[in-house]
Amino acid sequence: MAVSLNLWLAGQVSSSYLNNVFAQIGLIVLIGLAARNAIPIVEFARVLRHQGKDIVGAALEAEPPADDANRDGH
Repeated sequence: MAVSLNLWLAGQVSSSYLNNVFAQIGLIVLIGLAARNAIPIVEFARVLRHQGKDIVGAALEAEPPADDANRDGH
């Protein structure tokens, strides 16, 4: 998600799309989706920290698995 946001911002800065209202709305939606996805991950990591896990272990365990499109052969 962070990579797509960085690429999107680079494209916005390098072009004249900053005046486009649809691009601005898209940026707000993208930021909202990133925040919405991050909140449960952070909360789960907090629970793991309260259970005694170290900060790195809690962060790694709370991280959702990456979706690999080729893992099931499609």
